[in-house]
Amino acid sequence: MLCLLDLDAFFCSCEEARRPDLVGVPFCVGGNPDGRGVVATANYAAREFGVGSALPSAEARRRCPQLLFLPVDIAHYRGASRAIWAALADVSPAVEQTGIDEGYLAVPDGADPAGFAAGLQRVVADVAGVTCSVGVARVKVAAKIAADKDRIEARRGKNIAKVAAARKLVTLVYYGLRDGHIRALDRDRAA
Repeated sequence: MLCLLDLDAFFCSCEEARRPDLVGVPFCVGGNPDGRGVVATANYAAREFGVGSALPSAEARRRCPQLLFLPVDIAHYRGASRAIWAALADVSPAVEQTGIDEGYLAVPDGADPAGFAAGLQRVVADVAGVTCSVGVARVKVAAKIAADKDRIEARRGKNIAKVAAARKLVTLVYYGLRDGHIRALDRDRAA
């Protein structure tokens, strides 16, 4: 089994961790709205207005006039990322970081996958004060889907695990994790 760990709205989460006054305030990290800049990422309060990654900054301001624009502090985000992934390497037998805010981790032999994934979330919170979504599956694509579902369900306030099946031939089991509430569902292969 493996986990896909995705640091939620990572640049914005880093900013909220060091500036708690930003929590709940629509803001983004990215370019100047008076120039040709784009949004690198937006926090969830800004996403409610349709502001998201790669949106031209001028359009982001039109959609959300009260939107705060913070400059990219890549050195800070890289430092937080390095600290997080170093700590994760201490708890997983294999780590494949695929980006500054995402990567795959092997579940140790004999470990409860759901418990291990919940532990990963605690490590991330303890190290950097940010949240992450975790998907657990036997294959990478299923783990990625699971992590995406975890984030969506968490944003909706639902802590429900889902089951994904491909072509009724392969069973893809994943666990949605948030706030320690875990329910694993399994479905056998279709006949």
